Amino acid sequence: MTQNNKNLILLCMALAMFSGLSVDVLLPGLPSMGKALQASHSQTQLIISIFFLGYGIVQLFYGIFSDWKGRKPGVIVSLVIYLVGTIGCLCTDTISLIYLFRIIQAIGACGAIVSSFALARTYFNEPHYVKVVTYITVGMSLFPILFSVIGGYLSFYLTWHADFVFAAGVATLMLFACAYTLPNETPHTQAPRFNQLLNTYKRMLRDKIYWSYTLCGTTIFIALLGLITVIPFFYVTDSVDPSADLGYWLGANSLFLVLGSLGVRFLEKHKSLKSLIRYGSGIMIGGGILWLVLLFKSTAPSALSLFGPMYLISLGIGLIMPATQAGLLAPYKEAAGQAAAFAGFFRFVLASLIAGTLLYFPHPLVVLGALVILMGTVNFLFVVRG
Repeated sequence: MTQNNKNLILLCMALAMFSGLSVDVLLPGLPSMGKALQASHSQTQLIISIFFLGYGIVQLFYGIFSDWKGRKPGVIVSLVIYLVGTIGCLCTDTISLIYLFRIIQAIGACGAIVSSFALARTYFNEPHYVKVVTYITVGMSLFPILFSVIGGYLSFYLTWHADFVFAAGVATLMLFACAYTLPNETPHTQAPRFNQLLNTYKRMLRDKIYWSYTLCGTTIFIALLGLITVIPFFYVTDSVDPSADLGYWLGANSLFLVLGSLGVRFLEKHKSLKSLIRYGSGIMIGGGILWLVLLFKSTAPSALSLFGPMYLISLGIGLIMPATQAGLLAPYKEAAGQAAAFAGFFRFVLASLIAGTLLYFPHPLVVLGALVILMGTVNFLFVVRG
């Protein structure tokens, strides 16, 4: 592998960090942000859910744009849009306007992340492709460790506005890096025809393997999004720096996602992608059962009862995530952007709609534990067969 290829891998990993930059940096200070905006817990949670809802819908268009105009233009446009949304969030104190700018921010983040996987499929062939996707997935899990800790300190020592200042600074650096580093390619000379796009979507819908991996990726993200958006509102501590403490706990969770993804790097030589998904699903189910057992045995949620099972669940999710992404994109080299976007549409829209309702239930922690077990069981028994 040449030095240029190594640099491209690092850039793909960095582009994949925009989910963590947009979400994990906010999570430790989310309860205090809600108080400052005079919003309820459920309204505050929507700051996260609305981001993923917009992210999922826009993926359909970004995948097509990336396949048509080329990877580099798609990345540059997405980063500019991301900066517009981030600056908008920074300049308003009204939660309804924050919802609006979070959607714009999601449009930009979506383009960066879709492009990271599409770049990998475009420039890397087997056997390097699966490895590169694993590295990107590790990056998606590794950056949130840092962002959670940074977000915790920013929220405690400054205000929630500082989170968006930090995000805007990182996005600006990435814009310059991509403009000067990404290779210039020859895009398609004609816009994709509607029939051509429709035929590709029909092919994906009829592809049982693609559909299985897409459903698998959706179920694990429902579980993960539920965990990260509910737990901050139930974490109770006597620490003088609760936001920073929460940042460390959430950062450690990202470490378990990384460990699971690294497991794919070592196991994919000996195990099939379907076997990796089964192993990860079994770990998820075990974590969900442990979650409910500890919850019912304690009078009030503790850090151990919340984060212990969460780490186990995330380990399973980390094992499944790169396997599903590699499996669904493998047959679609020329339409990698469209394939990644179509899968992401279902994943993020369904996850945001389901996770966004959890705080409306009388006992959201119990519902969350049952949901994790259900998602793991669906994967283990039904999603990927053979």
